[in-house]
Parts: sequence; structure tokens; C-alpha cells
Amino acid sequence: MQILPFQINLNLSFAIDLSLAVFLWLVQCIIYPSFRHISADIFEKWHAGYQRRISWIIGPILLLQLFLVCIEAVQVPSSYSLIRLGLVAVSWLITVCISVPLHCRIERGEEREQSIERLIQSNWLRTLTWSSLLLSHFLPW
Repeated sequence: MQILPFQINLNLSFAIDLSLAVFLWLVQCIIYPSFRHISADIFEKWHAGYQRRISWIIGPILLLQLFLVCIEAVQVPSSYSLIRLGLVAVSWLITVCISVPLHCRIERGEEREQSIERLIQSNWLRTLTWSSLLLSHFLPW
């Protein structure tokens, strides 16, 4: 039963998953580790600008992925779509419960070095979940 007047375009879903996986690997390997090298006297202002700019870029992609995965799970319920929905849910939970609070601590200057290290370490979970979403396109469902 189709709920919306369109079907999910698998190419769009793949493109969104690919862009998020690439983004997370860039964040994990380049962006977050670079936080270690920004001097404390400019970090607060720099980080606030970074968060604002990156949100405008990645926010719509995250929302589109969430929308597409939810619609897929409703329109075509299967183990594939439910696993993908679970991966998105885990990714969002990690983001909301771990990454965002760490970014807030970093921006406030609270234990900046330790918070940066925790952010880098905990981001491996998000990198894994978003990479798994991309890899799900290649599994024989």
C-alpha cells in the first residue's frame, strides 16, 4: 500500500546515503582531529561558525535521509527497510545524546581537549552506522 503519491527513488536514497557516509568519514578523519590544532583563543568563535555553516549543508541531507528511510519502512516493510530504519535511529540517537552535548561542552570551553577526544572516539559509532547504511545498498536482500 503506497501512502504517498510517489515511490522512493533508490538512486536518490543511494546518493543521500553515499553523501552522508563520505561526510562522516571526512568528519572522522579530517575535521574533528583538526579541532586539536585550533588555538584556544579563537576556538570558541571558530567552532560556533563551523557548527552554523555545517548545519546548513548537512541538515537538509540528514532530514531527507530520515524522511526517505521512514517512508520506505512504511511503504515497503521488510527486514531491509527495518534494519535501515534502525541504523538511522541509532545514528540520530548518538548524534542527539552524545555528539551534540559534546559540541556544546567544546563550544563552552568545558574540558575542551578531553571533550574533543571523546567526540572523536564516539564519532566512530556514527561513522559505522552511516557507512552501514551505504553498504546496505550492496547486500543481497
